[in-house]
Amino acid sequence: MLVLAGNAFGQGLEQRVKAAYLVNFTRFISWPPAAIRGGEEAIDICVVGDRDIAIALSALIKSKSSNDLGIRSRLILLPEESEGCEVLYLADNSGELQRYWLQKLPQDHILTIADNGDFIDAGGMISFVIVSGKLRFDINQANIHRSGMSVSSRLLSLARTVRRSAAKGSS
Repeated sequence: MLVLAGNAFGQGLEQRVKAAYLVNFTRFISWPPAAIRGGEEAIDICVVGDRDIAIALSALIKSKSSNDLGIRSRLILLPEESEGCEVLYLADNSGELQRYWLQKLPQDHILTIADNGDFIDAGGMISFVIVSGKLRFDINQANIHRSGMSVSSRLLSLARTVRRSAAKGSS
């Protein structure tokens, strides 16, 4: 958990902190072996809607790896561009836009993360939330498992909320 100063976040701090969380999440999620881009040795973190987070992420991952895999990042604009993404961060907190993306994703095994607290009830997996000036996150474990992935108990213990049952907006 990270305590945030000032107006919840300083200029640029929000992007750097979220980028760090995105990288760290990859250490606590297990994808099926075939899900990592046909056996490539890297995890792709894709960002939708926030160039600053994509830049912060690129700077952070230059020397990072996750579970002996490299990490790459890219900024995408359309759901069709998410092919090969293992992690997808939706920066726009519009629930309608997030539901659209969740419906249009071309493959399973994508860890979906957004800023909207309702995201995990709409079929998403992890939601960033700010509580008392602290950046926290909620997890929908059922949505993660339904996509063929598993989540470490260590990450679950750090979450503010863990939902273990099916999401309202998913099948």
